[in-house]
This record gives sequence, C-alpha cells and structure tokens, in this order.
Amino acid sequence: MPSLFVSRFFFFIFLCSCHASGHMNLFLSPSEVQVRVQVFDSGDLSPLANAAIAVRGNQTLLAQSKAGSDGVQVVSFLYRTGTWAIITASQRDYLTSSVPWHASRLPLYASVSLYLMAQKPGTLILYDDVIQVFHGSPNVHKF
Repeated sequence: MPSLFVSRFFFFIFLCSCHASGHMNLFLSPSEVQVRVQVFDSGDLSPLANAAIAVRGNQTLLAQSKAGSDGVQVVSFLYRTGTWAIITASQRDYLTSSVPWHASRLPLYASVSLYLMAQKPGTLILYDDVIQVFHGSPNVHKF
C-alpha cells in the first residue's frame, strides 16, 4: 500500500506544480475550435441552404448559425478537450438531425455532415384488430 500512497503523493505534487506554473490552463481552459458543418437533403443529396445549425454542450448553447447557399457553414465555439458536444441541423419541412462530436485533442480541421430527411405527412389509424398506415390523409383522393 505504501507504493500507492507515494504515487498519489507525487501526482499531487505534479498537479500543484502545473497549477503554479500556469500549465494547468492547458488542461482546464476551453479553446476555440472550428467545425465545418455540411447539411444535405438525404433523398437527393442536394445541399440545404439556410439550414439552422446549433452546437450544444453540457446543456448549454455553444454556437448557433445558418448554413450558406451551398449548405456549408464553419461554426466556431469554445471547446474543452475530452468533452462531448451535440451538433444539430434543422430546417422547415425536414426532420432534425443531430450528431455527437468529441475530440481528445484540439483538431486542426474538423468536418461533420448531416443528412436531413424530408418530413412527409402520414396517418395512423388503430382499430381493434387492424393498424392502418396511410401516406398523407386517408380522406384525400388522388386523381
């Protein structure tokens, strides 16, 4: 057991020396990171212009932006290495898509692609013995 005590003691001394010399800031302070976010329609793979992009971490909104006409936006936010962030893209008439993002070191370049599915109306009817699923409304007749 003495060896465990000694190793913990030296680790404590190391942390104290890092904190005193200012090197501890490398471990604790967040740094700015840039992530290139690309948003596409999952059906035809065309870029989605003006899609809303949000980055959240630790229940906090870290960054918010809109994609350009080519569906691409570089999002900058403060990031502490080793933590998780959620990158979300949304647009009207599309289902929202999210992806978890994590980096163990500060990246020189990071890119995320999100594919949004078109939202289509549907109807679900539940009877005693049958479940019916319709694309669109069951009362609308197509000619």
